[in-house]
Formats: sequence, structure tokens, C-alpha cells
Amino acid sequence: MNDDRILDILERLAIQSVAMTAAALAELGPGRDLTLAQWRALAVIATSDDLRASEIAARLGMSRPSMSRLATRLIRRGLVVSRPDPADGRAAFLTVTGVGRQLLVATRARRREMTTLALDGRGRPLPGDLRDGLDAITTALEGRP
Repeated sequence: MNDDRILDILERLAIQSVAMTAAALAELGPGRDLTLAQWRALAVIATSDDLRASEIAARLGMSRPSMSRLATRLIRRGLVVSRPDPADGRAAFLTVTGVGRQLLVATRARRREMTTLALDGRGRPLPGDLRDGLDAITTALEGRP
């Protein structure tokens, strides 16, 4: 399916989501204002405690050296810890710290507030089939069957 109108709407939605994430991070104050790349990496790292830096780099579409620099910045900020992979001494697992999880939760909560305010301001209900449509699109974009 190639519906240009849907694709245009999804592009606008992606742009607004990025803008809301950046605004939420900026609102959280000094020291918590991550770049979008750092926030995205933090969100991916939070999905599992068993991801190697190389796997995270692949998921983010970045090189290993770039991921290494990004991980170092997240570690310095206390958002991520690195622990050696017992099966491979050259590899390391990255894990989100409690502070990192709090930042993810706070950012997501603020984005949700922004979205709720925008939707409440519409003055009319959303279409009933929107939930199923958005779920189908998200599932497809996440690469799940």
C-alpha cells in the first residue's frame, strides 16, 4: 500500500513527535537536556539489559565508534552503566540506571501531557478506528509481523 496522504500525515506526526521530545527534554532542566540521539539511544538501551553496544549501534543505524562516544557521554551523565560481557571480554552490555529510567519516564510523561492538551483542544472526538490504524502502522514500522 502506498497512500501518499497517509505517508504525508505520518511524516508530519514524526516531525511533531521529535519536536515534543526535544521540548520535553529542554523543560527538564540543565543536565537533563539530552540531544535527540542520546535520548533515542537511552530509549533503545532501556528495552533490554542484554544488548551489546554493537547491537545498539545497529538498531540506531550508527557506527560502532559513534556509539562508543555516545555511550561514554551517557555513562558520564550517570544515565547508563557498562558491564563486561562474560562471554566476550571485548564486548560490553549497556544498562540504563535508575536516573536514566527516571529521565525516560519524565520525558514520556511530558510528551503525553503535550499530546493530551493538543487533542483536548480539538473540541471533537477522534475517529473510533484510529487506535487500530495507529497500532497497525506502529507494528509495521517496528518490523513486527
